[in-house]
Amino acid sequence: MPTKQDGELAFIPKPGGSPLNVAVGLSRLGVPTGFLGKISKDPFGQLLYAHLVQNQIDTKFVIEDPRPSALAFVFVKPGGESQFYFYGLETADMFLTLRFIP
Repeated sequence: MPTKQDGELAFIPKPGGSPLNVAVGLSRLGVPTGFLGKISKDPFGQLLYAHLVQNQIDTKFVIEDPRPSALAFVFVKPGGESQFYFYGLETADMFLTLRFIP
């Protein structure tokens, strides 16, 4: 969600995405959890990777990829309704194929 910084519109990165959120939730419930997927080498991907490690999720099946991270932006309209904008064309996560699955 946007915020203001020095009077300018700014965004605070928050790690997420459905598969990552499920893995984090299970890990926080004490379930041994791992993550299999492609994560970008860009700063957003590194944020996701650090979030996995921070939440004690096994990362041995995480594959780094040079493509950019998928991004989602959330805006809250007056009245509280959220609008979501997704940017995921040609992103690292979209290039996980069977050859990467152990």
